[in-house]
Amino acid sequence: MAYKLQLIWVNIEFGGVMKKITLFLAILSVAVLVYGIVTTKEITKTFEVNDKTGLIIDNLNGSIEISGWDKDFVDVVVTKKTKHGSIALENVDIIMTQKDDITLETKHLKRNPKVTVIYEVHVPKKMLLKNIKSSNGSITIKDAGKTDIVRTSNGTIKITNCAGKINVNTSNGSITAEDINGSVI
Repeated sequence: MAYKLQLIWVNIEFGGVMKKITLFLAILSVAVLVYGIVTTKEITKTFEVNDKTGLIIDNLNGSIEISGWDKDFVDVVVTKKTKHGSIALENVDIIMTQKDDITLETKHLKRNPKVTVIYEVHVPKKMLLKNIKSSNGSITIKDAGKTDIVRTSNGTIKITNCAGKINVNTSNGSITAEDINGSVI
């Protein structure tokens, strides 16, 4: 959707009126340009975990970055971003639940919401990454524990310093696996 703004400058010789018209047109121009500026919303959550807790992420239209650390909790930062105004951010819902496992899921509430969702997750190094998947985004996992399934479409996958029998799949991107204690399929 493209918008065209046509400004017409009128030269009025009355005292102060020209300044008011110029100010009005400047404000109007900025308001129209704001529509194309990236709008973001950040959501954060922390989860307590035990040795049996696993992680599942299902993202639509965005990247996932998982880093292992020496703490005993999971820290999640999800950023929704769009160039289509702040109201577009409401077309995507982020669902974060914890039963036995932590599940992070992107839900589109409207077809083609024009919103990108970026997951940045810190996990304990011993945590099991069960099923990490995205579409239209890359996945990076480093210094994490046992990893099972990693999938994306239209994105690269990079896994560094992880363990397990890792099943990796991308339909349109490269796969890099380094320092794996286990196997990569």
